[in-house]
Amino acid sequence: MEYNIGEYNMFKATQTNKKLKNLTIADDKKKVNRSVQLHRHLLGLVKQRYQPAVDIKYTDILLDLPSEIGIPLRIYQPLHYDGLLPTIFYIPGTGFIAHELEITHSICSQMVRQTGCQLIHIQHRLAPENRYPAAVNDVYEVFRTMQQRQAEFQIDTDKIFIIGYSSGGNLAELLAIKAAQAKLPILHEILISPLLDLSREQLAYQLDESKDSKVSEALISWMIELYLPASVNKKDPEVSPMYQSLETLQGLPSVDVVYGEYDRCRSDSEAYVDKLQSAGRNVKPCVIAKGDHGLIWDNLEITKLIAQQVRDKLASVEQSLMVVETSSSSTVASKDEAKESEDLSPIPVSPTILFSVTNSPKTRSQTKKRLQNLPLMPELVLDDNSANIVTEEDNVANKKLKKNN
Repeated sequence: MEYNIGEYNMFKATQTNKKLKNLTIADDKKKVNRSVQLHRHLLGLVKQRYQPAVDIKYTDILLDLPSEIGIPLRIYQPLHYDGLLPTIFYIPGTGFIAHELEITHSICSQMVRQTGCQLIHIQHRLAPENRYPAAVNDVYEVFRTMQQRQAEFQIDTDKIFIIGYSSGGNLAELLAIKAAQAKLPILHEILISPLLDLSREQLAYQLDESKDSKVSEALISWMIELYLPASVNKKDPEVSPMYQSLETLQGLPSVDVVYGEYDRCRSDSEAYVDKLQSAGRNVKPCVIAKGDHGLIWDNLEITKLIAQQVRDKLASVEQSLMVVETSSSSTVASKDEAKESEDLSPIPVSPTILFSVTNSPKTRSQTKKRLQNLPLMPELVLDDNSANIVTEEDNVANKKLKKNN
């Protein structure tokens, strides 16, 4: 069923404006002087930081779930393809409370152009109208339903990627856990600036995080309070992946964790990487020099980096298939021939990032020391003068909005 997502969002906003008008929250240091209504309005004014790809196509649909809930999706595809497609399920950063389409359109369209994959942008229900676990359930039900209808949606189930940004990183990891329990296939996962501990007790990089010019700690706390009912424990593993057991985490697919040097969620990312390494999961962290929480919004190079990670994984799969085919066609293989087949495995590319570690466990002090000695990669250094998206307290905007109304 075709559906205009812009009209859908406008309708939902009209329905809830009165109810949301006065919802605000404060932390100990600073009040978020903003209503949900104003926050959504401001996000709607945010302009694209870089151009979307034009040599792709996309369709807006409303996916009817078995729970009789309709979830808006935007499905991006290459212009020319044949058969089933490698598919990315993209879960955007909404802070659990507000969708943004302009910048996300640039990210998703460029991702399709750079990878040749199909991409499905999931627009889950929002808090506070629909609090936890609505978003978690929506994302999982979309994923499960589309896998069950994989031929209809042209999904190659052997080549499925999950990518989540910010709050979407939280939902992506919870999705990966639920999918593993249900034996639904995922090839690889990429978490971008993920919010993984909703108790906000990961503080190892608090000083660096204070340099984040995009997202304040007060804003994150405000969003979490709107998302979680008061009765929900923020350290529940079904809420915060940080508190999942090592046994659960070790059975999950390989994952890249991408975050900024000054990212408001850097402490979450670093602590979770450490935990995944302890669990023996195949994880690769990537720290972007001078990057803050808006790194993928502000810089096309970050989207290209994510796309390269997808391409590398697809190439690895194809390479593995070649090795298997070569081995099965040989009747007898000598030790030298076996060694040659091992050499067909993908050669690691020099990382175009600030920081990368292997899958062996590292202590926090070792990690920090290594980071301090690594050179910065200039092509991925973000613009210090990029526009402030969400940390202004919007007093002026609030007055203008009230005046116009």
